[in-house]
Amino acid sequence: MNNLTIPISCIGGDGYEFEECIPVESIQPPDTPAVTVGSVCISGRFTKFRESYTFRGRVTGAYHGTCCQCLASADVPFCVQVRWIFEKISGNVLKEISRSQEETDFFYSHPAKNASAPAAQEDVICLAPYVWEEVVFAEPYTYVCGPDCKGVCGRCGTNLNHNDCGCDKEKESQHLNDNQGLSALAKMFPELQSDKNKE
Repeated sequence: MNNLTIPISCIGGDGYEFEECIPVESIQPPDTPAVTVGSVCISGRFTKFRESYTFRGRVTGAYHGTCCQCLASADVPFCVQVRWIFEKISGNVLKEISRSQEETDFFYSHPAKNASAPAAQEDVICLAPYVWEEVVFAEPYTYVCGPDCKGVCGRCGTNLNHNDCGCDKEKESQHLNDNQGLSALAKMFPELQSDKNKE
């Protein structure tokens, strides 16, 4: 069983502080694409109100990838503030009230490979499906090694964060200015120009 299963008997009138770091693969449902996150940390506090339980806290970790500017290794951290409210509907696993029963049933009928079903004799809250969802939604669109990344030289490919390549910047600038792009094709095929362009 992963360490994200909490018996509700632990949540008293004063609440319950919770903090745990686990490998992401321990909560990944089967037949889902892998994510480039090694471990994820969950910290926060459970409180009880009547028959419902609220968890307020944060989910933190870091995605590992390749910088889109300099092609070096890049870690992109994430920190997501969460608030989940759980209540008992049926069975012994409390579900988050914004989820359908079908969603909750699917996760427990397709557990992560390193997880096992909660003990049937005790009511529990399992944070695993909700943590997994936050990890997936936190994936960055692009990876950048840092805000000051200089990228690579467009002429020789040197990583400019590590070395100054020495390429002639004026020639490089002139080369870019001389680049006519697709307009050069029009000169190659003048017969294809529209009447408006000929005028």
